[in-house]
Amino acid sequence: MIYKRTDDRRRHLHRYHGTGRTWRHVVTNGQAPDCGEMWDVRIGVGYSGGIGDGTGSENHNGAEENASPTPLSLNLQVVILRLSALRRVRYTSGALDGFDKEDVAGLLEDRLANAKEDLEEAREAIKALCEPVEPPRDTLEYLRFFCAEESGNAIQLKENEPKRLALYTMTAALLRSFASLANELAPAGYTSVEIEAIKNEVDHFDKVRNEVKLASGDYIDLKMYEPAMRHLIDTYIRAEESEKISAFDDLSLIELIVERGEEAVDALPKSIRKNKEAVAETIENNVRKLIIDEHPINPKYYDEMSELLKALIEQRRQDAISYQEYLAKIVALTKRVKNSDWATYPASLNTRAKQALYDNLDKDEVLAVAVHNAVSESMQDDWRGNSVKIKKVKNAIKTVLKDDEVTTDRILELVKKQHEY
Repeated sequence: MIYKRTDDRRRHLHRYHGTGRTWRHVVTNGQAPDCGEMWDVRIGVGYSGGIGDGTGSENHNGAEENASPTPLSLNLQVVILRLSALRRVRYTSGALDGFDKEDVAGLLEDRLANAKEDLEEAREAIKALCEPVEPPRDTLEYLRFFCAEESGNAIQLKENEPKRLALYTMTAALLRSFASLANELAPAGYTSVEIEAIKNEVDHFDKVRNEVKLASGDYIDLKMYEPAMRHLIDTYIRAEESEKISAFDDLSLIELIVERGEEAVDALPKSIRKNKEAVAETIENNVRKLIIDEHPINPKYYDEMSELLKALIEQRRQDAISYQEYLAKIVALTKRVKNSDWATYPASLNTRAKQALYDNLDKDEVLAVAVHNAVSESMQDDWRGNSVKIKKVKNAIKTVLKDDEVTTDRILELVKKQHEY
């Protein structure tokens, strides 16, 4: 997360004490502040005309600490609200050493009350986010709400991206607000029954977060934040080591399937593993994500893979094949999506770039090799960033394609996507 900090704590204290100012920042996630820093985290979700406009215009008096936030898609903004910065200060040993006593009088006496308020707000925020999830609110319902109602649906996966970001951010805020009060829940006024309920809630939403990350494929982009989250859960919630998506620390689900085949299912969290539909939808969403990511490299090939995935999903939904048959087919398809079958290409097409040209030139081997040679001979260092060099490559392609302008432009864009060139 983005935190406010200053090297001159005395200046910070006098500037902001009692001002009641609101700071807004887009959440980027990350580690909690170092011990001794003054910090406060509150979470909110805003739409157009709601909390914050994502422009940083809330900055007042030229305060240099205000970072420039980035607006999220679909006008959803996940923001951290910092209210009355020093009134809500969290204290760790030595954090306020060096301040005059009159400066800090009254700042610490309501620490538990403020920490409790933050925890309650974090609980309310994530419950409000998940309220539309259909009953009985098991794994499958959460996956369909945050990923896609129709597994493998690229449009739904993209549209639900902001909701997933909100889930990840709010869960992190809940974990941290709980951790700041975990050893003082009773002094803060919670009964033993309430404490147990809070622990169950934190555990529940952490598991939901992990399941959604895995089912959507987002975990690949969020790996760097996982250790910090696990540490909080292991320390304050679960006595045993948390059920982690450990198998996915080094390999993606797709890579696990390629490596282990159907046995990769055993690496999924128990809550997903025990539900065949959840397993299927998790795999399908991950395969779809890979197809979307790789599509620019070879549009024709991944269009074909997309159609095969769509047909297999339909077979599963119609109960046209057994679960074991489905697993065998989705594993085989996953392997094809991840690594195209070299045996299906002529021997001369011995690189991915040549294969992409072949697939996108109506499987004309001679033409594909000719275009490849033309590009290889005409391209210069760093040619993609230089209009003159790009034109040289384009003219070489155009000559091979007999001045077909439309096909030349299409193949030029394809060539730009190839790592080989």
